[in-house]
Amino acid sequence: MTPIEYPDLADGSPRPDGVVDGNGKTAYAGVVSQEEIALAFINTLPPETLVQIFKFVRQDVLQAGIFPDTVNRLEFETGPRTWRTFQNWISLLHVCHFWRDTMTDPSLWITIVVDHSADPLRLFTYFLDRVGLGTIPLRVHFDSKSEVAPLSIMQSYPQAVARLEKLRIRSDLKALSEGAGVSITTAALGALTTAAPLLKYLDITFCSWENDLPEDVPILFGNQMPCLSHLALENITGWSGTTFSNLTHLFLMGTQYVDFEVSLVHYEMLLGLLKSNTRLQVFLLSSPTPWIHQDMDETLEQVDLPNLKQMGISNADYSQIRRLLSNLVLPRDLCLSISGEPDEGETLTVFPEDTSRLHVLDDVTALQIDFSEPKSYRRTTSYRVRRFTGTGSSGSFHIPEGPMEESLEIYIHLSLRRLGGVLRNLTELWFVGPNVAQIVASGSVGVPDLNGEYKSRWRATFATFPSLEKLVLDNSLLNMVHALVPPDALEGVPGTPLPCPSLRRIWISATTSTLFDSVRGGLLDFAVRYHASVGRPFHEILIHCMSRSASTAQYFLTSWMQMGEEVSETLPGLVEKFDFVSRFPSFELPSTATMSCVRNGKNFWPTWREYA
Repeated sequence: MTPIEYPDLADGSPRPDGVVDGNGKTAYAGVVSQEEIALAFINTLPPETLVQIFKFVRQDVLQAGIFPDTVNRLEFETGPRTWRTFQNWISLLHVCHFWRDTMTDPSLWITIVVDHSADPLRLFTYFLDRVGLGTIPLRVHFDSKSEVAPLSIMQSYPQAVARLEKLRIRSDLKALSEGAGVSITTAALGALTTAAPLLKYLDITFCSWENDLPEDVPILFGNQMPCLSHLALENITGWSGTTFSNLTHLFLMGTQYVDFEVSLVHYEMLLGLLKSNTRLQVFLLSSPTPWIHQDMDETLEQVDLPNLKQMGISNADYSQIRRLLSNLVLPRDLCLSISGEPDEGETLTVFPEDTSRLHVLDDVTALQIDFSEPKSYRRTTSYRVRRFTGTGSSGSFHIPEGPMEESLEIYIHLSLRRLGGVLRNLTELWFVGPNVAQIVASGSVGVPDLNGEYKSRWRATFATFPSLEKLVLDNSLLNMVHALVPPDALEGVPGTPLPCPSLRRIWISATTSTLFDSVRGGLLDFAVRYHASVGRPFHEILIHCMSRSASTAQYFLTSWMQMGEEVSETLPGLVEKFDFVSRFPSFELPSTATMSCVRNGKNFWPTWREYA
């Protein structure tokens, strides 16, 4: 389509309200006069305010990722990209004279995105000319889908490398492998030889995995990166040529599919990287197959990470997770998230047998188990464990999405007994929906035989938590209260001790009918048997009705329902504090749990809770 010619407005001819092209669409909605430009509200702002607005425009696109100041939202897609340097930034200079004058501020040009919206060398030079020869740190993003050439620019500007603070490189691995003639990583990164004394953030991503050989990062910047603290490597399997020793943030993403044999050497390289960075505070690992083989059983040196605050492992088999955790010494004040593929079996096996060096587990005092309801698209009626969440005064862990078990009850019991040996200081146990009637109806848990195996199994499970002080049943498994006292408690003779001798609080929440059945049956029976067993009232029982107010629920239970008089008169005498409440305090999560670690549209830090 040829450019549209506009009339010369100097001769007094009327200004066009719009020019329509051959397709009937308005191509230009009028001509803006210099007076209108000058009077536009944004142009009445002081230049320094306009500079800040321009910075927000850039930051909105470029500051989002696994470490917020490190990566951007550029996507490899066939359609338009989120950001084109020429169209979305340089074109701002064409708006008006006032904007061009304002954009002479060097701080607006320190973030350089070298893409294919313009010639890479001219683009790089264009930005550097506007930054000037001062000492302002540079942030450079190489977004190359089909060429290695743009990185060679760095060799032509050693003064720019000396001022480099952030460097992000993203290239298409398949394109780089075609005709390179050398190692792909060498072809892509070999130009980075000049020392980078100010470099703090380094992010290297190969966007597809088309190679059948391990790719090792060559020596970068002559191993002279004394300030480097944030490192992200994606689809890169090795880094033996480069020494990283001052990292505080580390993101590694491998692949689940490798065509080379993963050996102990690769795993030792991963452990060596961790050992060299004792200052590490955040460590995120995804798809660790290039470094951790499932069948490794060699005994290796332990790696102590005393400053680690946040650790996430995702897209891994439980065997790989156990292998790595068995070689780490983890501090108490760690927030740990584990998302992987469970082993075939009926128990939670994510932790190694020896957890004595996982000090974060010693800090955990509360455990919450969430159940999920079946989704119609899954074409199943089986319930599953949505997540295990453990918290303490400073440490915590999160394990999402348990396996879809035919017998959910067996999985719960065996997993809890396993965790009972791991969480040595647990004092609170929370179960969150759906209620036992729903699980029974689904066939995931057999109909409770309240006088048989159901009680016996729960007594054996509770016995693994000798320090348990509080049990919360939030619309879930309310019938388990029958198992909290020995079966012979009313016989008047010494018998089996209490499964949880330290238990002092029971909180229950459910809908009206389920709650009333539980209070009239389970809780009343528990209180009577507990008093007969220990000779004193139970400390606290709190009731929350999900469908009625606390006062209404209490009125219905004690006045209208059968056994109301027995409940209203007997329970208060058997429980020191028996009360109806409007709401429960929620299970407290650490602040780190609400963080988001999104990289290229994928969240590497799963949600710990869907509700407020």
